Amino acid sequence: MKKLISAVLTLILVLTLSMGVFAAEQTPDLTQPGNATGNITANFEDPEDTIVHKYDITIAWEQSGTLIYKNSQDTYTWNSDNLKYDVTTDVEAGWTITDAKVSITVTNKSDLPIVANCAAPVAQADSTVTAIAGHYGDGTDTTASLNIESAANGLEGTGVEKTANAVYTITGVTGTIAADATTIGSITVTISAGSTSVVDPEP
Repeated sequence: MKKLISAVLTLILVLTLSMGVFAAEQTPDLTQPGNATGNITANFEDPEDTIVHKYDITIAWEQSGTLIYKNSQDTYTWNSDNLKYDVTTDVEAGWTITDAKVSITVTNKSDLPIVANCAAPVAQADSTVTAIAGHYGDGTDTTASLNIESAANGLEGTGVEKTANAVYTITGVTGTIAADATTIGSITVTISAGSTSVVDPEP
């Protein structure tokens, strides 16, 4: 019973002290009639800004020049002595390649930089063409790598799309075709993320 009374008294004492503290915070002492002002406080939080990145990339291929396979051209001359045609070949079968190029243009509208890796041409799997020879640029490179900057202009500015170009010159084709507008091969462009970030979330 004594322990219960002691606990109750302790609780009353704690509540009394708590009320006294609250009263002291909210009610200033006045020694004469007048005004009392209570302050209003607020806490401050500074969350870190976030950026939602988006990739928007366009790749265009444009072929120019002449790339034609011609069959052999024969002349049949009637031989009345042998009663059959004599055949002579005037033009051998083969490829006519004149300034044949494939221009690859990559446009980056993303807010991150990118790398566009242009591979060498690969012959069409179901074609009788087995190889396409050539190079990128003016040298002997069989592949090309394009580093393209971000289109972003900071967090507040309006950006500008960035473009880069690679040109593959075709110098030779191995194999034959038998129809017009035949797909003989393809060039693959692989896009990967650039190595540096150009947008800082802190203004």
